[in-house]
Amino acid sequence: MQGEQGPMGVTGLVGGTGPQGPTGAQGSIGPTGPAPTVTSNGKGCLQITGLGTGTLCNTTILVGTSTDGLAYIGADGEVHSTSALTNGQLAIGSSGNAPVATTLTGTANQVNVANGAGSITLSTPQNIDATASPTFVGATFTGLTAESVVLTTSSSGLTTQALTSGQILIGSTGMSPVATTLTGTNHQVTVTPAAGSITLSTPQNIHSGATVTFLTLALTGNQLMLGTSLTIVSGTFSAARTYTIADTGVSDTFTMQSQLRKRNTMWHDEATVIKGGAITFTQGAANAYNGYWAQATPSLNDTFSHSFSCQAGTYNINMLAQTANSNGMVTWSIDGNGAPLATIDLYSSGAMPVTNVHLSASLGSLSAGYHSLQGQARTKNSGSSGYALQLVKYWIAPASD
Repeated sequence: MQGEQGPMGVTGLVGGTGPQGPTGAQGSIGPTGPAPTVTSNGKGCLQITGLGTGTLCNTTILVGTSTDGLAYIGADGEVHSTSALTNGQLAIGSSGNAPVATTLTGTANQVNVANGAGSITLSTPQNIDATASPTFVGATFTGLTAESVVLTTSSSGLTTQALTSGQILIGSTGMSPVATTLTGTNHQVTVTPAAGSITLSTPQNIHSGATVTFLTLALTGNQLMLGTSLTIVSGTFSAARTYTIADTGVSDTFTMQSQLRKRNTMWHDEATVIKGGAITFTQGAANAYNGYWAQATPSLNDTFSHSFSCQAGTYNINMLAQTANSNGMVTWSIDGNGAPLATIDLYSSGAMPVTNVHLSASLGSLSAGYHSLQGQARTKNSGSSGYALQLVKYWIAPASD
């Protein structure tokens, strides 16, 4: 049988640290190991072996066979590189294919691309920022209404305003222009709007050659200017009136319609020659006035004129003349318009002239006032030997007188 364990003995004291020993000799260089290799594990990572096994993932490493190119993992899982990039080139992806080293492509008249060494500058043909003032040949705004005028808004935007027939845009200080029509004034200006036009008119013609009609007329100051004649026409006449207006110290008299003559007699020797020889007198006892007057050396287109004033109405031209086989035809016109109103033949076929012949023709309607009467040897009878106009007097008389 085993006996009982005896008591533990007392722990002895720790000894002091001894002196450092001498440095050992350097070991020899070991043999060169194998070169490390880099391969792809087919999962987007590079497998490095040779210095110890490890994996680099999600890390860009520029490797490859081309100087200044970009590395990429090919479809075979291996590392490849693009060709060297020239000025402005980028590596651009191509789905399912290797990246392509190429430049950006601009669009003519829209975006310009300028390639440089390590730079790419993009620009437009002209400035288009908020403070620019570009120039365009034309512009189409799909947000605006067709066939309308374009306005600027209070925020400097563009808007449109459709105009109906005859409408125009009229400014309104501090506000947008107003689309509206012109407003006339009753008895003064009439406004007639239409599709693409506005016609303005007055109740009657008021030009310098117009004959106006007013119920009354009040003149103040120096407002009435007279031409060579002035006729005032009134619908009802209670008495003859004469108005006198000073004209450079000489009084001019113009007459109411009621004082204008219905008959006006003009003697041929008082006529004004417009073309041809002077008017001369030929005596003849058989004539009522002891002779007649005619232009010397009668010729085609001999022309003379006279003047008269008359009331408005329809008139005839009457003549006291001598007919002969050497006479022409006299053509009458009014106020120098050249349009013949009446032609009277002064030819007679006999060997001897016929004296004191009364001839007449219609002049048509004449307005009230001053008129110029013109006679011309415009033609002749085929049997006549000349264009003489042997006249004594002629007069204007109402057709129904």
